[in-house]
Amino acid sequence: MGMAGIVVAWVTGLVVMGLVGHFFVEGLLQWLRDLAGLRDKNGGGVPAWATGLVERIFFASLVALNVFGYPTAMMAYLAAKLAANWSHPKREGVDRHKWAVSALLAGLASMLVAVFGGLLIQWLSTRLAWPPASEMGTVAAAGAGFNWSLFYGLVLGIVASGIVVIWHDFLTKPLLQIFVDDEIALGQVDNAPPHAFYHLKVRQRPVMWPLASRRSAWSAKATIEVLNMDGTRAIVDPKPIPARWPSKRQPLMSHLLDGQLVHMFDVGLMSEAAKVDIHYHVEDEKIALLLKLDRQSECYIFSNESYLYGAWSKPEWRLNTGEYRVRVTVYYERRVSRKDFLLKNLGTARDSVQIMPA
Repeated sequence: MGMAGIVVAWVTGLVVMGLVGHFFVEGLLQWLRDLAGLRDKNGGGVPAWATGLVERIFFASLVALNVFGYPTAMMAYLAAKLAANWSHPKREGVDRHKWAVSALLAGLASMLVAVFGGLLIQWLSTRLAWPPASEMGTVAAAGAGFNWSLFYGLVLGIVASGIVVIWHDFLTKPLLQIFVDDEIALGQVDNAPPHAFYHLKVRQRPVMWPLASRRSAWSAKATIEVLNMDGTRAIVDPKPIPARWPSKRQPLMSHLLDGQLVHMFDVGLMSEAAKVDIHYHVEDEKIALLLKLDRQSECYIFSNESYLYGAWSKPEWRLNTGEYRVRVTVYYERRVSRKDFLLKNLGTARDSVQIMPA
């Protein structure tokens, strides 16, 4: 088979190694960190799966080509990787040891997979190449020149692995869904009328088997638009209302003024409460939607700006009795998830609002 056989050997070996490495190493790492109670909440940076794939392709190639000293290179790489993990500025205290141990064990597993991939390529090359590898070495030693078959096989194998990476990235990209929160948050503050808060929920869509999870949707933002049933705007506002994520702090700072504790609006906290990271294996994130005061016919859209007004009721966001169409849009990673809901404000009781998918 000649060059074609070696190409097949490299492509097959790298693709098999890429798939085995991803599911085995990433699964092992996730299991170790779940066991240790570790959660990486720091967004950005190079994804761990991408780093792992590149390192396995590189070291598997060294093993397949039988490059002198590749075991030493593997150990040196693991030491450098462990040192970088240990000195990470966001990982301090007791958890630093857990992060380091989990990274070391996953790194060793990754190197084992790379060795397996390299040996698989060698084995396939001896079975598929003709003349046999031993004769090819003799011919090369006699002056046959550069072995382009190995070179082309390596390049095509990397390309094939890249296709697998792109496919995996497509299947695990964050994809959010929006739905109604059936629980109404009831309460009362001081002498104000009893109130009710209505929320929506956002979660990641289920991922296709055998994939374990989707990537996190970092810094997701949401907006709210309210329309009349004829399609006209119910709230005269040139822009959609930036939504509030209740899991974030209220945009208020507490200060002592003349011996009394007062709460002052904080613009920085308002900006912080407008973004949230949505993870796959975490509880649903809520979007604050509506405030309804007891014994009042009107209700109000609720967001961070509502804290600037008495009883959290911004006059421009008032909705009288009737039916409305609410459009909620979530923006994340150059993607958009949008959902319309039917809002019915039916009476004066604080629980007299109905929200359902449109």
